[in-house]
Amino acid sequence: MKLQYLGTAAAEGIPALFCDCEVCRLARERGGRNVRSRPQAMIDDALLIDLGPDTLFHSLTHGIDLTHIEHCLVTHIHEDHLSPFNLFCRRHGFANLAPETRPLTVWGSRELGEFLGADKQGNVNPDGSVLFRHAPLYTPSTVGDYEVTALPALHGTREPYNYIIRNTAQDKTLLYAHDTFIWQDEAVWQYLTESKTVFDAVSLDCTYANSAPTGIDHHMCLTDNQAMRDRLIAVGAANERTVFICNHFSHNGDQSLYDDFSLIAADKGFLTSYDGMTLEF
Repeated sequence: MKLQYLGTAAAEGIPALFCDCEVCRLARERGGRNVRSRPQAMIDDALLIDLGPDTLFHSLTHGIDLTHIEHCLVTHIHEDHLSPFNLFCRRHGFANLAPETRPLTVWGSRELGEFLGADKQGNVNPDGSVLFRHAPLYTPSTVGDYEVTALPALHGTREPYNYIIRNTAQDKTLLYAHDTFIWQDEAVWQYLTESKTVFDAVSLDCTYANSAPTGIDHHMCLTDNQAMRDRLIAVGAANERTVFICNHFSHNGDQSLYDDFSLIAADKGFLTSYDGMTLEF
């Protein structure tokens, strides 16, 4: 199973558009992995996660032909994770698709469907080029070649999602947990325990990087990631073979530049994502 990070920053990016903080100044100077675009990821070159404002940039930078991508998981409706104009651009006239091209199906919460204005048949675009499908919580959905289960995230919208993504052919399972704080709802932990889910890889929100824990229930820091890892291991959802990755960084986090944070995270047993990073597990 392959996970490719296309964008790995929080909403402002690094360097942020109009920011003159030390992190942004150094990111501009150093370049490379210190520069981060807005969040997006791809599974096995087939399953897209989120559709934010940097989608076109990602497709060009990483050589991704989005024409034949049939499924996209959306975590929540914040603009750094979902730019509705991207979906508008898939309608006839903006996109001249071959007749046999299948629709792009966008999966997520009922809040997402309402936000996109999907009709009763799930049409987001009048020509049927984009469809919405509801991914119910705690219930596996067949999404192309994957089994996807939505979990409730702890974030700032009505129905934010985290996702369990299982490659059924390879029997490999990923937890993609952005944007979220440590789950406070014991129902999530109970589900993981009772379903006997074991993750091969876990990607965790680390917006605040090496900052002290804030207790704010929207994002995490490295200390929170460690606590999340400990709890996942305690309920049997992870083990010594599970790969843990920190992702989704803000310039407001302490020591958030890749050059600095990756060394700190490695000492704690975490990989640090960067734009274009590919992980196979």
